[in-house]
Order: sequence, then C-alpha cells, then structure tokens
Amino acid sequence: MGETPSTATSVGLVVLTAGILLVAGLGARLREGRAVGLALLTGLGTVVYSLIDARSVDLTGALGYLSPIMIMSSLTVIAVRRPGMERMRASLRPGVLIGTGQGTAYVLILLAFQQAQAGQVAGLRQVSVVLGVLLAREALGPRALGGALAVTVGAALVVW
Repeated sequence: MGETPSTATSVGLVVLTAGILLVAGLGARLREGRAVGLALLTGLGTVVYSLIDARSVDLTGALGYLSPIMIMSSLTVIAVRRPGMERMRASLRPGVLIGTGQGTAYVLILLAFQQAQAGQVAGLRQVSVVLGVLLAREALGPRALGGALAVTVGAALVVW
C-alpha cells in the first residue's frame, strides 16, 4: 500500500507475532492442533480483510465503505438463514444491541485506517488475542500470559 513502517512499528509487529505464536505453541502442546490451525487461518484472514478495509477507506471514506458492507452482510445473512418474521421479532432487541456494538467497533476500525498506517491498525486488531486470554479465564498458565503480554507490548510499539 506504499506505506513504510517505522522501526518501532516493525519491532512491535515482530514482538506481537512472537506473542501470538507463543500462545499458539501452547495450544499445540495441549494437542489442540486443529484449533491452532484455525486460529492462524483466522489471523491471516484478518490481515487480508484489514488491507481491503484500509484500501477501501482510502478510496471512499469510512462511512462510504461501511454503508454498503453493512447492507450486503445483513442481506446475505437473511438470505442464507431465512428466518421467519416471528423469529426476527423475537430477536430484534438483542440483534439491535449486537448490531450497534458491532457497527460501532467496525466504524472505529475504519476511522483508525483513515488516521494511521494499515500495518499499525492491523497489528492493533490482534489485541483480541489478549482479550480472549483474559476473558476466557482459563487456567492457561504463565506461557499464555507471557504470550498475551508480548502481544500487548507489541501492539503498544506498533502505534508508537
């Protein structure tokens, strides 16, 4: 995308990646290879759609890109799931809350792409690893916490 990361951003991405691999290595050690593979595939997907998001925001602006994405994704879910009107009415309130939260989070990411380099924002998205470790409250031990800490430090360096 023609962006040149700073030294701190480059170091941060290396530290962040090492933290993710540390957590992934723990999963492999626990014989959860399939889960680790899917998590790595998810990370790759996140990077790919982050680059698409960044480029699209450059071309259309955050709201110009958000609107068709939300409409297309909503219509796709309705077409695939084909919920009846009764089910849609029953899930309206939680759906509005979830949609508002998701839309708000996504517009914040798109606005971040307008303000920062794509690599920085994509790196920060990986902080979800830390949130997952903390929110799961699983007894993963010092290795997982070390990986989460490395992701946090890496993310801080990415935006430095």
